[in-house]
Amino acid sequence: MRYRTTALIFALGLAAITLHASAKPPEMPKPVVTPALNANALKAGEKSILALVVNVPAGYHAQSHTPTEDNVAFEVTPAATANVEAQAPVYPPGKEEDYKELGKLNVYTGKVTIYIPITVTAGAPVGPVTLTGKVHYQMCDDTSCFPPADVQYSIDSKIVAAGDAVEPANAELFKDYNPGAATKPATRAAAVRPMMLDDGSPKWGVFFALGAAFIAGILFNIVPCVLPMLPIKVLGFAAVAENDRGKTVLLASTFGLGIVTVFGFLAVLILVLKKITWGEQFSNPNFAWGMVLVLLLLSLWLFGVLNINLPPSMYAFEPSHDTFTGNYMLGILTAVLSTPCTGPLFPPLLLWAQSVPVYVGVPAMMMVGVGMAFPYVLLSCFPEVARKFPRTGAWAELFKQMLGFVLLAFTFFFAAGRFYGAAGQWWAVVPVVVMAALYLMARTVQISKEARPVAISALIAVSLVTASTILACQFSGVFETHNTQGGGGVKWVDYSDSTIEAAHKSGKIVLVKFTASWCLTCQYIESTVYHDEKAIDALRKYDVVTVKADLTKNDAPGWARLRRLSATGGIPFTAIYAPGDEKPISLASVYTTGQLLAVLGRAAEGTALATK
Repeated sequence: MRYRTTALIFALGLAAITLHASAKPPEMPKPVVTPALNANALKAGEKSILALVVNVPAGYHAQSHTPTEDNVAFEVTPAATANVEAQAPVYPPGKEEDYKELGKLNVYTGKVTIYIPITVTAGAPVGPVTLTGKVHYQMCDDTSCFPPADVQYSIDSKIVAAGDAVEPANAELFKDYNPGAATKPATRAAAVRPMMLDDGSPKWGVFFALGAAFIAGILFNIVPCVLPMLPIKVLGFAAVAENDRGKTVLLASTFGLGIVTVFGFLAVLILVLKKITWGEQFSNPNFAWGMVLVLLLLSLWLFGVLNINLPPSMYAFEPSHDTFTGNYMLGILTAVLSTPCTGPLFPPLLLWAQSVPVYVGVPAMMMVGVGMAFPYVLLSCFPEVARKFPRTGAWAELFKQMLGFVLLAFTFFFAAGRFYGAAGQWWAVVPVVVMAALYLMARTVQISKEARPVAISALIAVSLVTASTILACQFSGVFETHNTQGGGGVKWVDYSDSTIEAAHKSGKIVLVKFTASWCLTCQYIESTVYHDEKAIDALRKYDVVTVKADLTKNDAPGWARLRRLSATGGIPFTAIYAPGDEKPISLASVYTTGQLLAVLGRAAEGTALATK
């Protein structure tokens, strides 16, 4: 039942590490609008001034009344009031700012004051009056923007007769009022600036980031990419358990040091030298085939093939559990294999690490390695558990060989990824599982003639084949039954800049999905979101052009766009372009069908606004 267990661990691991990505988008910050008048009453037949003091929340900015490009203009609209006529509002000039992700913008920050000249008609009846209206704005932070919104304002006053006296009020607020400073209204239609559901800019403190990195590292041990190394370490702890506790802990710490070394090395390449993006190494054919070769050699070792006479150089790949060098190299391999499956927890940490000084960011990334190594060191403190593991005999040898089939399955999986898509990878595993099932039953019959062991082995064998076949069917779409609105799944178009630009200019919504065969979380999204009839129907309803950017190879054309859109360059990543918007709505890391539907609806609303 090991393959079924693998699927279960995969699902549980994804559920545990997608809490950040599946959370609801952050609540939109709202400005506080405070109205004030320059007198304690309004006199019939005379002019007055209404001031609106708008406080933009700290850490955010609003597009100004004269925004750059086709951004949303800050607008004040007084409501019609009997006997009171409002003139054009007087807006302050915006401030030019250059944001890394948003570009150059003209914005309002902090306290902003807008003046509205008003005139009370001659002969207006005396009595109470309420002045109302709304402020239309778009709020942004340094990397992304929320959809446009409105906030209402209201102030109570009274109208007095022309001969009555009124007293000045709020003199400090109105001392800088200059009626000649009125700005010209925005001249172009506003389009919705995209909102990133996972904007990649967590507001973390150093200790919170280190803690999050440590927890993320622990969770990396249950992602499917690390599963090939678990059997190796099971046997490793059993092998060293004969030694004293101190040596076992020291060897486990050396294994952990290998893990930390990899994360430190990647931190230097990404944060200091800026040479690679996260996970990109698996798109390099030399690196990918190197990993396939290592997994193959490890599986041969578990099968006992490396125990026969082979060229001396081949024995360098045999893991030595009782040596510091062997454990250190196994730690390196474990960390390297984890990078395609680091999931949603790591991209926010990496973005945070890029926003702080290098001497803070690099240790934070290395803390992921510390968290990943922690369970092994902890288990090494209790070697008596490993001593109970049978290390000799036919059953122990069979267990070791079945673990070899696990590694062989991953070997075929990663190798097939160089030639086929996700469906081909999962179907490549099925023959290996069938061989494992047949071998298990044959060896069980040879070892024992009793009915109970044979029955258990048969149950395990059937479960293995069934689970692997179900997974292959699930990831290849065999179970799909699309009978809604014409049937059929998502019609993906191969990536090209010209395709995206042409579709964008034609006024259609364009969805670009960045994926790769070595990215298991990408395949998870493919099977759970893009094989979901609700998602397929929504894509068809909004007439979305769906583009797949396959980044399996390092020369794939989609890499350049991904690096422009994502500071980490990590996948899965999906960009949705609404007509009229140069910047897309971005779904970073793992997401759900519900989140995709929400973004498509928002993009459709932006389309409607842009066409008005």
